[in-house]
Amino acid sequence: MAELTVGILGASGVLGLELIKEGLKNDKYKIKALVRNPTKMRELLNKENIKEGGKLEVKQVDILNEDWEKNLVPELEGVSVVMSALGSPAFEVSDLTPSAMSNVCKALKHIFNKGGVASPKILYCSSWGSGANFEQHDGFLYKLFVNWVIYQPLQTHFKAEKVLASFQSSEFPELSWISIRPPGLLNGPQTETEIFAAPDLFSIPDKPHRISRADVARFFFQQLERGDPNLWNHPVAITLNSQ
Repeated sequence: MAELTVGILGASGVLGLELIKEGLKNDKYKIKALVRNPTKMRELLNKENIKEGGKLEVKQVDILNEDWEKNLVPELEGVSVVMSALGSPAFEVSDLTPSAMSNVCKALKHIFNKGGVASPKILYCSSWGSGANFEQHDGFLYKLFVNWVIYQPLQTHFKAEKVLASFQSSEFPELSWISIRPPGLLNGPQTETEIFAAPDLFSIPDKPHRISRADVARFFFQQLERGDPNLWNHPVAITLNSQ
């Protein structure tokens, strides 16, 4: 595989840092951390003893700015892969993350039309439960928990997934995307356990309900390098393949 430039959105978050670490393990990747606050990003990199320069570049980007051609296109020039570790607000269904993904799609298409990267890819981190119909579940306390704690961020992720699917199918068929839906995220170490992936599912009930962010990052790059081609252009639930 020729060298690929990977742009990471939400790079200053915990998952974003794991994606940086995972990408830097392989000399085939140049990592571009696309962040709103470069100072904060560099402070976090220093704490992790990660050196900027060489294979790692930190760039300031306002991904929510409506003028995506001015703000995003210059930093996505030459970027073959965009990985999103963007979060979502806890207590509201937000348009911020879907709008960010829409801007990224538009910028990648603009670059493609100018003769840039031929086969751009977006890997987006969603969550178990994205798009699920929780009304199917019985129980007052369960529905109360869902409605007040997790429904809003899950709906935000689902809206972002629909942005990716719609843009690829109607405007930019050359784009490949995958929305990775992990279960509850942990800050534990990376394991060597196989990661089970199930396209178009909301969850995988008979598998572990927790996974480390380091293992999620591992799956991102595994899918990019040698993953199942049938997973592209789908939301995909993942977890560790163990009991």
